[in-house]
Amino acid sequence: MRLLPVFCLIALLLMSLATAGGNAGVDPISSACLACHNGSEAIGVRYCLIGQNSERCGGHLISASYAELADGNKGLVPESSLPPEIVLHEGKITCVTCHGNNPHLGQFYAMENRDSALCRGCHLK
Repeated sequence: MRLLPVFCLIALLLMSLATAGGNAGVDPISSACLACHNGSEAIGVRYCLIGQNSERCGGHLISASYAELADGNKGLVPESSLPPEIVLHEGKITCVTCHGNNPHLGQFYAMENRDSALCRGCHLK
């Protein structure tokens, strides 16, 4: 059903309002994910923010403008060429960019990742 992804996105946005400020520098979508995925409620995750140099950094970059990263970076696909499954929130990379709107329904990735297809949706190498 096509309404489910929209419902999940709305739920994430509403959750982000309740968790605002808990993850400084993190976009509202990812902040909602991190409200549970902090190691106490659900499995903890590692992520990076632009300019971050800490122990927590060690995962994928989030809360960054994809267009700014891709501009002049020959290792990234232009934003206009991203697969439709790869969704940016206000132009930024979020948790759901890679994990989609339904990770709790058995869809861990936004799209098929056989032969790293998801990764190659953005990364050329």
